[in-house]
Amino acid sequence: MAAPSMQAVPHIGPDLGPAFGLVDPNAVALLLFYLIVLLVIIYTLIAGYHWIRFGHRSLATIPALAVHVTVSLALIGYALTGLP
Repeated sequence: MAAPSMQAVPHIGPDLGPAFGLVDPNAVALLLFYLIVLLVIIYTLIAGYHWIRFGHRSLATIPALAVHVTVSLALIGYALTGLP
């Protein structure tokens, strides 16, 4: 009886397919970061509009929105600088 022929076994490993090597993980992370920043900006604009429209009698509306926008911009700026 002859020995079975050695056939190539397809490699199934952690490389996640041929397309994964073509995508830079840093570019994906940067794209996700920009997407999150865009969502925060859209949320802030919508929430601010509704808060001013329906809560205009409150004395805390404008100062709270100013603090929210200032803190958000500071956090986004800090994240963009890449400081440790």
